[in-house]
Amino acid sequence: MNFLLSDDQLAFLSATGDLLRDRCDPQRVHRIFDVEGDAQFDADLWAGLVELGLPAIFVPEAYGGLGLDMVDLAIVAERLGAYAAPVPWLGHTLAIVAITLAKQRHAKGRLAA
Repeated sequence: MNFLLSDDQLAFLSATGDLLRDRCDPQRVHRIFDVEGDAQFDADLWAGLVELGLPAIFVPEAYGGLGLDMVDLAIVAERLGAYAAPVPWLGHTLAIVAITLAKQRHAKGRLAA
């Protein structure tokens, strides 16, 4: 079993890391997290991550996503966590995973019938 990241995964992580290094400095993160009231996130950072395709990692290619695996979600989540990135990554990703897996189960059930 190979536990090393592929060249594509390393390139994706590098691009993500570059963006986070440029747009996610600790002072900015504190300013966003320290706001009282409703939860805040960095809309500019999120837009940059969307441009990289992060929200589409687990979306099947048939639906316009990247069609990657859970391991890809995990390595990106680790990188975002390292920077304490104030973005709606977790909620978005959990919704995508739930929808994708439910759709796959529904399609498999129809095939078995």
